[in-house]
Amino acid sequence: MTLNRRLLRPLLTTAVAALLIGSGSFSAPASAVPRKPGQPAQPVTIFSEGFSAAPRDRVSLVTDYTGATKGGEPRQNTPSADINNAGQRYVVAEPWLSDGSCNGIILASSTSAGVTEPDNAYDCPGSAYGNIRGLATAVARVSGDHDESGNRVLSAYTLEGAGNNATQLETKTAVRLTAHRFYTAAISAAATSCGADNDQGPRSRLRFLDADGRLLTGASQIGVSVLDVCRDEHSVSYARSALGGTMTEGSRVRANARLSARAALLARDTDVRVRLMNDNGSEFGNKGVIDNLRILDVTPQLDKRFSSATRRPGQVTLLMFTVTNTAELGAKDGWSFTDRLPAGMRVAGSEVESTCAADVTARRGARRITVGAGTLAVGARSCTIEVPVAASRIGSYLNGPGNLGAVGGLNLPGQARVVYREPAASPSASSSPSSSSSSAPSSSTPPPAGPSADSGPGSAARAAQELPGTGSAVPLWVLVAAGALLVSGGVLVSVGLRRRAKGL
Repeated sequence: MTLNRRLLRPLLTTAVAALLIGSGSFSAPASAVPRKPGQPAQPVTIFSEGFSAAPRDRVSLVTDYTGATKGGEPRQNTPSADINNAGQRYVVAEPWLSDGSCNGIILASSTSAGVTEPDNAYDCPGSAYGNIRGLATAVARVSGDHDESGNRVLSAYTLEGAGNNATQLETKTAVRLTAHRFYTAAISAAATSCGADNDQGPRSRLRFLDADGRLLTGASQIGVSVLDVCRDEHSVSYARSALGGTMTEGSRVRANARLSARAALLARDTDVRVRLMNDNGSEFGNKGVIDNLRILDVTPQLDKRFSSATRRPGQVTLLMFTVTNTAELGAKDGWSFTDRLPAGMRVAGSEVESTCAADVTARRGARRITVGAGTLAVGARSCTIEVPVAASRIGSYLNGPGNLGAVGGLNLPGQARVVYREPAASPSASSSPSSSSSSAPSSSTPPPAGPSADSGPGSAARAAQELPGTGSAVPLWVLVAAGALLVSGGVLVSVGLRRRAKGL
């Protein structure tokens, strides 16, 4: 038989609408940055000082230096890129600005002018300059900088004692942060004083200050972390002979591009300064360089999903929250969020499973789930919270970033979706394969549609996926196939389609 042409237009319209609406309803909002739960991503650098504005062909003092990069796109932890350091000047404690001790001097791996007598710009011995140039090469190599000869570093060579816990480097101008996000600080470093017991290397600490130079509330935990380039498990060893032939001291060099504090600040103040200190001020050993002072956004990622794709009305599914740390795996203390379930869905039990150190409130029958005082410990990759939920009516239930409130210290998730529907009707026993070329199951009494469990594109998508007169959800590919058959002149016969045709 040939289907009435009047059926073609509404069916194709429904199929096309289903495709367009269906694809749009699953895209995450622009504000959400979902990634694979449980897999830490690299921190994002929002400020970096690599001393690239210093002259390459001669030595200079850090107190004469001014950063030059305006803006700069924040990027995943790239150690060798200057970002947002335009006009930045630096404060240095006097012992770390002693040129006779070879401290506070900026030079490149290839710098030659002013490093030997009689043109020595400062009182630093020429042999020490050669060692500093070799350390600059090591930092460039471990950072993946292709221009090894042009890499500039700040010297901290301590030929004379500098005193413990003195400021090696401090930003003079505050850097703008975003409130309710986690931040930490990092450096790149290299040292040639790593003995067999590693006791003579630099022992660096980083701290956050407010715009007036006062230690920020909650930032003290940042300074608890000691950044030890000699001992850090991720540091790389280089033979002295492999670093350009300018080094005369030490048998090996240890270098690390990503020495970061093991804790983070949940920002409330939006302007901060960063200070680098050294616990070891001894002139014995303690010979190294500093590069790429950075402020990193280390905000963890929140993701959520339902444990089931489809359920029957009244059945329980788990709403699963995953909080994933950033790749430096530092501690994050104080994250929080509130999740409001979509209309028609409720918490279905009081037993919440959680591997997170957090306060979770999810009362049976409620729509609101509250998580506060969340903590990721040092080294933790992720944690999960599982809340039993259920819906009593058929529908597609979406839970995305728009369901969240009071989010602190977390990146927003993408969209989670579960469909509640009745089981498909059994084929009629009277149906005969020979009665027609194709037959679709029918129900004499379609289930009531009931109120929608969600609104907007989700509701339209469900409507577009229901064949008129059947009350049964049909996958999008069936609609597309139906449209294709009609366009090509094929024959498609079903009880539901006949009903729709009669109403035309």
